Amino acid sequence: MNSITRHILFIIATLAIISTVIAQEIPDWYEVSQWEIEVCSKWGGSELVQAGATTAKPISLSQLTLTMQAEGIYFDDFNIPNSSVENLYTVSWYIQPVAGEIEYNIVLVTSDGSTAPLTSGKASYQSAGFGHEALYHPSIFTRARMNFGDNALELPIVTK
Repeated sequence: MNSITRHILFIIATLAIISTVIAQEIPDWYEVSQWEIEVCSKWGGSELVQAGATTAKPISLSQLTLTMQAEGIYFDDFNIPNSSVENLYTVSWYIQPVAGEIEYNIVLVTSDGSTAPLTSGKASYQSAGFGHEALYHPSIFTRARMNFGDNALELPIVTK
């Protein structure tokens, strides 16, 4: 047996041993516990599906990059007696058109459709619009909406 054949056999044997060891150390999938769902929901997202929808005319995805997320902490849920603490809302966003400039504004929306302005700005390909705003407010907002051009992106506010 020549040295090339021995090297090839050595490599094949080494790979077989490594793949056997790795296969034994990878755990099988397991049943997810309720506490794991609660921890991930509280600190890593939500059980609610995060979905938004644009309104008005369709926009080709290749013409605009847009994202937004909104969270709310409702202090009434904590049952703090004689407290005047207002609810806390945080909104993060990013908007960037492929060409031209686009004006946008972000509002918070109550279940009856009332709104409160959060921020506004302009975005272009060279200068994307993005940021993070926090707002204390006594109202219970359930949705956040970004208006841009003739369109809007609206999504539910995730509660913490």
